[in-house]
Amino acid sequence: MKKIYEYLNFKKNFLTHLFGIIIFLIFVKALFNYDGSKLIYILFSIVFNFTIYKILFKKTYFFELIFGVLIWLGFWLKFSLFESNIFRSDQIFDGRVLCNFNLDNFDNVLLISSIGCLGFLLSVIFINFFPKFFLEKKEIKYELRKKNLFFILFILFVFSYSILVISNLVFGIYQKGLLTDNSIFFFTNIIYPYFYNIGFGAAICFFIYNLHNYNSNLFFYLIAVILLEGFFTNFSMLSRNMILYSLSIFLGYFVLINKYKQLKIFKYKFLISFFISILIFLTSIIATNFQRNIKYELIDSDKIEIATYSCENKVNKGYLKDVLFLKLLITRSIGIEGIMVTQMNKNILGFDLIKQSISEKSNNAKSFYENKFLNNQKRLRHFKNSNQVILPGIFGYLFFAGSKIFLFISIFLISIFCLTFERVTIFLTNNQILASFLSFCMVWRLVNFGYLVSNTLNFIISLIITLAVIYAIQLFLNKNVS
Repeated sequence: MKKIYEYLNFKKNFLTHLFGIIIFLIFVKALFNYDGSKLIYILFSIVFNFTIYKILFKKTYFFELIFGVLIWLGFWLKFSLFESNIFRSDQIFDGRVLCNFNLDNFDNVLLISSIGCLGFLLSVIFINFFPKFFLEKKEIKYELRKKNLFFILFILFVFSYSILVISNLVFGIYQKGLLTDNSIFFFTNIIYPYFYNIGFGAAICFFIYNLHNYNSNLFFYLIAVILLEGFFTNFSMLSRNMILYSLSIFLGYFVLINKYKQLKIFKYKFLISFFISILIFLTSIIATNFQRNIKYELIDSDKIEIATYSCENKVNKGYLKDVLFLKLLITRSIGIEGIMVTQMNKNILGFDLIKQSISEKSNNAKSFYENKFLNNQKRLRHFKNSNQVILPGIFGYLFFAGSKIFLFISIFLISIFCLTFERVTIFLTNNQILASFLSFCMVWRLVNFGYLVSNTLNFIISLIITLAVIYAIQLFLNKNVS
């Protein structure tokens, strides 16, 4: 994918300078307030903000863009807003980990976080320095050879999708934060999780790619398909993540059109679509919150919080304490709290802890992470049949080992795998939309890592099978016209 500023024409407007000024002001305020080593905070800021610089001004990958932005949000921006007193709350770090944390002990947390980020950055540099091993083939545009069969597949998909989504809404088979009352192993544990996490989105990417090649004048219809699928998929599983889910498909479609040198034709259509998408995203959040209020049934309002537990660190809420969007963005960006928790429990860290976590089983009790690191909070489940869990994220989970070297090498190798998978996807299918969405799936798994980690192998197999099936169908239906 080409440089972001070339898409957005950053050199000819004030957005780059405005963004840079805001980041610099946050940095200066946080640096002034930071009681630890100023050099460590400067290093922390350079490493994480370099990821944003590279995304904006260098050729980037889908995985690099999505993962880089999310770890920047979850580490640098979250901590810097907290430390600068712009947004400061004892609940800013997920799991209330701030409550028992020594506020004078952030140096090691920032250093460990920086080492993990360096592993990610080095993987991108490695991929760029060895392009011969990760070549993309010459740009190819496919034309539908078996149009009737393709449209039959599309109709079958719409029919199957409708059945699965409606059944999920009615019976609650696969919904975020809730255990199902209608458990059928094959459907509950395999079919619904696969389609909701990978299958629906991958299918949409396949159809959008081929429909655009068939007739690019269908643009607004294709955008409508993207938004409708994203809305109903996320709404029916009680997820407020439509904005990232659909944006990854939208991003891939944008890049595909640029590859075909059609960006000037669709420029204003994309702008219109973007503003419509924002309205749909907001509607999705409101509708999902309404649905959650119906589905999430409180156990006992008098027992939601344990009276004997109190937060030791009471902090003011900063300048922007009442900005709901900022609160949702920052508090739900998983990142630095995973490292904070491990630093508070150094005595139990080690490779044996990672081995123990692999044997974790799905049940209605607390997660392995909560039992080992957050058990002192005496937290109760808020809702009946709840399976809501607190997660450390991939950085925090890998530091269960207590080794900075292991964290660095693991993040490096994981990122190499994800970047390579993205390149292979484009090499086989030439479908940037699919590459963007599958990259998002991998990133979302990483930033929400730490629960039932043994299922990661199933997740990888699902990605590979999805790519193989789409590649086979693509070859069967299409012919090369360039």
